[in-house]
This record gives sequence, C-alpha cells and structure tokens, in this order.
Amino acid sequence: MSKEIERRFLINPTKLPSLPNTVYVTQAYLSMKPAVRARVIQDLDGDFLDAFFTVKGQGTIEREEIENEIPEDKAWSIIGMSPYHQIIKKRSYLIIGELLWEIDEFKSPVPNKWIAEVELEDKNQNVNLPEWIVKEITEDSRYSNASIAKYGWPDES
Repeated sequence: MSKEIERRFLINPTKLPSLPNTVYVTQAYLSMKPAVRARVIQDLDGDFLDAFFTVKGQGTIEREEIENEIPEDKAWSIIGMSPYHQIIKKRSYLIIGELLWEIDEFKSPVPNKWIAEVELEDKNQNVNLPEWIVKEITEDSRYSNASIAKYGWPDES
C-alpha cells in the first residue's frame, strides 16, 4: 500500500499554456467509502493505453492508495457495474519546475469544468501556484471525483 499526497485546484482554462500530452480518462466508482474505482486511459484517437483498479482510503491531501493495472476488458466490465455516473475527462500533463500537474477538463457528467492536481512528496511541500489557479479545493470533498460521480458538480454559490 502506498500513500497518495496531492493538492487540487479549480483553474481558469483561458490562462493555461498549450497542453501537450493529453489523454482521455473514463472512470467509475463501485463504492465511495472507501473509494473503489476502475479507470481506462485512451489516447485522443480512442486507442487503449492503460487500465487500473484503485482503492483509496480516507483523507484529502494525504491518504492510502492501492492501485493495480488490470486488463482493458475487466476495467470496462467494472465501469459498467457502477451505480454512479461515469467520469469522462480529457487529462493533460504539464511539468512546471519539478512538479507534474494533471489538468482535467471534464466531459461528463459535468462538461466544461476544470480541475488541476499536483502530486507531492510531502504534504507540507511548498508549491508555487501558476497564474491559472483560481481556488484550492483540496480539503473540499465535494470536488472529489467520487463525489462528482455521485452528486454532480457542487453548487458554487
């Protein structure tokens, strides 16, 4: 079992630089506590790249994570069993300094919403925030992918 340490942010996509290294991610959850999901990653032409089965423990910035690569057909079968909405997003990878940022543009169930996340070595690691960051949402579980799959995008009013 490993620890996942990440921070998450709402972003202004109009301020983003060019986004190379883009894939499609489809994922669905079997349960919320713990978060149990299957994920399929495809290139922009829809060709299969990878698939994972993941269990995430409790927490926001830091939590236990078990992730295993699985065959594509098994991942699609698990996704089909989900009682929740599928999350479909376009994911781009952007390296800034020594950090790898994952930039997600949601396609379903909430199109045109954007979240960026950055994985860290330590929860107290300093992160220089790019100009396109709008608001940190790390501690707001309403913006977790699992919550979005179950409830949709949070009311921001």
